Amino acid sequence: MTIQQLQSELEQSQNTIQQLQSELEQNLEQGKQAIATIQWMETSKFWQLRSKWLKLKLFFNLNR
Repeated sequence: MTIQQLQSELEQSQNTIQQLQSELEQNLEQGKQAIATIQWMETSKFWQLRSKWLKLKLFFNLNR
């Protein structure tokens, strides 16, 4: 391989690394947003009522 070919491969590798880092940052941000949404949902009155309903339903299904 020539120096030019090696430099070209190096540049391609660096570009790939930058793209992957960008995708990783986007995925991490989406993950943080998903966690925040789930936490918000779990504190809602609806979610609390749903959780109690499911526990009650499970309790009666197990005691049959």
